[in-house]
Amino acid sequence: MKKESGITVKFMTSVVIVSALLFAALTFVIIQNSARAQRAQVEEFKGVIRELLSREKKTLQDKLLEKGKSLAGLLSMNSVALILGYDFDSLQKMADNAGRDSDVSYVLFLGKDGNPLTKAVEDKEKGLEVLTAPIVFEGEEIGTVELGLSLALIGQKEIEAAERNKKLDAEADVSLRQASRNLMYAVLVSAVAGVFILCLVIFFCLKRYVVKPVEKVAASLTFGADEVTDASLQLESSGQQLAAGASSQAASLEETSAALEELVAMTRKNSENSHHGDELMREAQQVVNQANLSMERQTEAMSAIS
Repeated sequence: MKKESGITVKFMTSVVIVSALLFAALTFVIIQNSARAQRAQVEEFKGVIRELLSREKKTLQDKLLEKGKSLAGLLSMNSVALILGYDFDSLQKMADNAGRDSDVSYVLFLGKDGNPLTKAVEDKEKGLEVLTAPIVFEGEEIGTVELGLSLALIGQKEIEAAERNKKLDAEADVSLRQASRNLMYAVLVSAVAGVFILCLVIFFCLKRYVVKPVEKVAASLTFGADEVTDASLQLESSGQQLAAGASSQAASLEETSAALEELVAMTRKNSENSHHGDELMREAQQVVNQANLSMERQTEAMSAIS
């Protein structure tokens, strides 16, 4: 029974190890594919964000240009009377008021000859968008308004958008890692549960369809082995008895053989004695014959004497 249990445990251990390896490989593949898909989604989301930022930047630039053109046209229309009246102080105030706009870097009015009618800007910002609009009176150009649009606000908004994009990227990466981690935990739990359930199913199937029949066969084989062992013991006992009987018969045969040898020796001796007696009889017969011959001779001699 212990041997069958040991075989079952070894088989179940092998099944658990193989199943764990298969589920681990499946888990790794699922996690990698999921991470790759999520990474692709994140990259696609980043691309969409960059595209939106680019569109937003272009929209801001277009709106700024439209605003600059409208403002330049408005300044051009309002400066006609001031230029004709040589009211350059009011013209300067108009330029200063327009320059207070956060999107406007400077406003410069130029005369017909190109000379500045207002205070010229010495240090101009880099990256300005310069717009010009003619100042026309009755179809004749009497001057030009030059408007410098600052792109700093757009740049600031672009930086802010980049920071937001960076923050979104970081949050997306964190979310991706967290999602991958959650997916890994979920798959691992599912894999462990699957291995456990699979092991239970295999265990009960083995117990029902393999172990029990094997135990029955083993029990019958054990019973037959016990019977064979009993028969072997009986045969061994019979063999010992036969060996003892054979030993006794061998001893009897040895005694009988010794007795027969004695009988043969006695028979041989008797034969020898009989032969010796026959010789003695023969010698006695010769003596008797000689004695009879002597008697006959004595009788004849006595007959002759008488």
